[in-house]
Amino acid sequence: MEKPLSPKEQLYKILCSYRSLLANWRMAYAPKNPEASLHPCFVASLHYADRVQYLLDILLQGSPNEKQQLLNGKEVTVLGKAIERCKEAEDPGISLFYTRLKAGTTHKAGTNIINRPLKTSYDIRGKSLCC
Repeated sequence: MEKPLSPKEQLYKILCSYRSLLANWRMAYAPKNPEASLHPCFVASLHYADRVQYLLDILLQGSPNEKQQLLNGKEVTVLGKAIERCKEAEDPGISLFYTRLKAGTTHKAGTNIINRPLKTSYDIRGKSLCC
């Protein structure tokens, strides 16, 4: 039986999933040409990604007071509701692709996607942005 996650661990998991979703949206919904209209999921990825990263930074490296404010506050709940509203505009085919990618299922060629090397994103301090 698994031990239940602490509130800090739950918040970490939620923020990492938001960051992953937003990164997927940024790639999947990026405009194909300069004249193309911007998809709402792409705009959301640009709008919320820095905030999610900031909240993760507080959770991982903030002062005890900052961490407690984050755990007691409603900011993550409000952020989650905004992201959920954006999900309504999401293309089901793209959503399914990224769900399968995370699960490591095979694609049409029959090779396992999860075994391929992943590109890691780094912030300006050289720290990995992967959870």
